[in-house]
Amino acid sequence: MGRSLYSDNEISARIIKMSTMANLFSKSKFSAIYLCAIVYTFLLVIVCLATGFNGLYGQDSYEYLRFSKALHAYFETGKEPGSFFWPVGYPLAGFIVGFIVKNITVAMLLVTIVSSAVTLLFLYKIIVLIYKGEPKAVNIFLILFFFLSPFVFRSSLVIMSDMMTVAGISMSFYYFLYFFQYKNLCSYLLFVLFASISVTTRYAAIVVLAVPIISAIYSVVKSKKYFYLPFAGLIALLVFVPHLYLKSNAPLAFVYHEWMIQWSILNFFKNTFSTVDGLHYYSVVNSVYVFSNCVYPGYVFVGIFFLWFFKKEILATSQIKIILFSILLYAFFLAGMPIQNQRFLLLTYPLVLLLFYPSFSKIIQKEIIGKHLKIVLSVTVLIQIVFIYRALLPQLRSNKSEKSIVSSVKKYADRKIIYTSGMEGALNAYGVTQELKSLYLEKIISVQPNSLLLINPPEIEVQWQGKNPSLNWNFIKTHYSIIQLESLPNGWELYEIR
Repeated sequence: MGRSLYSDNEISARIIKMSTMANLFSKSKFSAIYLCAIVYTFLLVIVCLATGFNGLYGQDSYEYLRFSKALHAYFETGKEPGSFFWPVGYPLAGFIVGFIVKNITVAMLLVTIVSSAVTLLFLYKIIVLIYKGEPKAVNIFLILFFFLSPFVFRSSLVIMSDMMTVAGISMSFYYFLYFFQYKNLCSYLLFVLFASISVTTRYAAIVVLAVPIISAIYSVVKSKKYFYLPFAGLIALLVFVPHLYLKSNAPLAFVYHEWMIQWSILNFFKNTFSTVDGLHYYSVVNSVYVFSNCVYPGYVFVGIFFLWFFKKEILATSQIKIILFSILLYAFFLAGMPIQNQRFLLLTYPLVLLLFYPSFSKIIQKEIIGKHLKIVLSVTVLIQIVFIYRALLPQLRSNKSEKSIVSSVKKYADRKIIYTSGMEGALNAYGVTQELKSLYLEKIISVQPNSLLLINPPEIEVQWQGKNPSLNWNFIKTHYSIIQLESLPNGWELYEIR
């Protein structure tokens, strides 16, 4: 045998080094949670491909898409992108990813899907950080109640800012909690970065992040690490630059939104509201609705059991108190709003899961659960799949009907003007070239004869009573002759105005 190139000590050192690298490689890069995130991403893509769902339904998603396309046109031609009410973070992300995939719709959907996977990863990291959770138990918990949470799954397929905001909040909390434990500059700056991104993606994120922001600043001042603050301020400013530039005419317009103006303690005890978005009737009062992400089957159908096993000892640490106070502050904020929407509660759902993990850990350690763990997990998965199907069905039907409606409208391309309310976004997105006149924006005093009228009479008469859409619909019926051309899905009707 030839002489070895290395001494025994050198060989031993190399074996130890290789073992350490292999251990790091297996535990971090290819641990089960990373595999879950990859599977989750591909599953969401497969659902989109199998159903033909492109992430678009309702007015909001089309508006996000419109502005992202407008940003692309601005970059290519210099044409001003126009006004946009919401923060620019999400459409800006879609615009950037669009340079890679060459399709803005696909780009924005990918931003949503990847954001959901990122949230899954960071929830795992937070649970391990604050509870030292056993990896297998944490994986099972997150698969069952985040991965398979019906409203999370649904939101992970939609072109809206929800999941990007949730990812930003989750990353913000991870780096805040890491900073809270270790007080290092890097984690503090990363916290500021992702908190800023969250706020420039969804304004309401500032309410969710208010407690950790104040706590982080207090910690820096108390430890006299004042040099952290200029760095943090610079990062926040850089993140806000696109928002301030693109919304320079009205950067704080959201403050004057009717929902903010009508915020009231009295709304805590109401379930009926009349706003700029019409009349809304809900089954419970606001003060009950704001905690529905703790027990509602659309989020976590076993939430009542998690609350039952929740022990006050869990609140002994400052970290958990901060998470709880963040949930309560956001709930207080939403309870005063003159509207209810389960989408809004998605922002604090990851924080709810952080509080629920100790309860889950206790439950699976029960002898009766341990003996039948596989059966319990299998039944839970099946129940979640049924709920996911029920949660997805309305938006899949809405997407399909919107495509069908647009196809019908395109047959009348010789008509120059279309009057409508609630279908403007879909008509624009799917390439209708006629001029669109919104019945929502203002009262009309005359209409162009031989135009099209696309309207949903049942919705108009119930939701928009006394508002522009209803007033304009009645004006047209009273002063013009309308001829029905087609009866379309979900109550929509297409008329010719004569």
